[in-house]
Amino acid sequence: MTNAIQRTAGLLLIFTGITGCSSSESGMSYADISSQAQNIAAIIDNDTPIATADIPTSGSSRYSGVILFVDQAETGVLFGQTNIDVSFGTNTATGQVGDFVYAEQVTDEDADLPTVRGQLTLDDGIIDRTAGSGDAQIVGELNGTLTPSTEMFGINSGTTTSIATSFEAVLLEDSLLGLADGSATGGSTSVDIAGILVAEEN
Repeated sequence: MTNAIQRTAGLLLIFTGITGCSSSESGMSYADISSQAQNIAAIIDNDTPIATADIPTSGSSRYSGVILFVDQAETGVLFGQTNIDVSFGTNTATGQVGDFVYAEQVTDEDADLPTVRGQLTLDDGIIDRTAGSGDAQIVGELNGTLTPSTEMFGINSGTTTSIATSFEAVLLEDSLLGLADGSATGGSTSVDIAGILVAEEN
């Protein structure tokens, strides 16, 4: 989890630098998701990491926010809404990511973005209470199947696409910062993707 805050800033710069054209479908615009992502990132940037020894041993918390995925070529951004539930008593974490849209070559920031159907789930999520300073405190996998309504990361529109990523996160006083690394595979196309999850405690 070293340099996680810097990586957050880097991915958001990629996100806010896209230019070109878009299509209408989702009811969410580039301006909507850009503002939401940057507002949550600002919360995290001003939040304080929790030392592993100070993670609660009872109770639970829900973190709601966004995740942004990019490919190595930085052709576009896959954006989803996420809820992560952390149970401190059982040392487990579960969650879902849905309501995806894909942003590529946006010229009208208020135009609706194309939807991507499907959902990712956080599988095998656990709290690592041996994590050192700066190391991941929550580890698991974000996996699922998506179907884009437009070309996504070079994968054709309508192609069933498998998303398989490892996930790690650190807890902050009022928020959660996570990273995902893996692949998107649809048809004969497979691309490496990386994601940043930023969420605030409800």
